[in-house]
Amino acid sequence: MTILGIDIGTSMPSLRVIRYLDQLAEWHGYPKQIRVDNGSEFTSRVFTDWASAHGIYIDYIEPGCPYQNAYIERFNR
Repeated sequence: MTILGIDIGTSMPSLRVIRYLDQLAEWHGYPKQIRVDNGSEFTSRVFTDWASAHGIYIDYIEPGCPYQNAYIERFNR
């Protein structure tokens, strides 16, 4: 797994996440898939519409199963 960047904050609204992913895409292109938890920033209509417009499949982990997204949980330590 390669880490392309990190954006740190206490609040991550959908538009901030989208803006950051667009910045990363300028250098690396858009991914085919993003694995995320079920946070409101990833389940919002704004985010899902953005992903759909860029042909990105959103792979949601099961609620209450953070081990399914172990790479991210490792960062959260």
